[in-house]
Amino acid sequence: MMNTNDIKLLFEKEGEVIFLKKKSELGFLDIFYTNNVILDCLLFFRKTKYHSLIISKKRIVLIRKNKLIKEFFYNSNEGIKFNSVIPEIVFFDQKGKTDIINISFMRLTFEEIRLIKNKIKNLGK
Repeated sequence: MMNTNDIKLLFEKEGEVIFLKKKSELGFLDIFYTNNVILDCLLFFRKTKYHSLIISKKRIVLIRKNKLIKEFFYNSNEGIKFNSVIPEIVFFDQKGKTDIINISFMRLTFEEIRLIKNKIKNLGK
């Protein structure tokens, strides 16, 4: 599991390209108990969960509900592409094989999609 110190260390070593952090959507129990005042108070103090997408110059880190899902190392010479329709990230790993990361669970807004596209486009420059 990656904590904030690990993320800061990653930025210092490799340089940040994109860091996107979003609050995860409500779960079933959160919706089910919204009419009960006592349970709402208990759920309020529960730890908030976030989804994060981190793209540095060497790797892509995907964190879902505060848990590290996958850490991808990619070949920066081959480039990286973002498909905003699905949304997914297409890149070449260090072995030269094409790999795809689906990030639709993050429910990106139009502004976030535009930010990712611009940052990835400027990555090779």
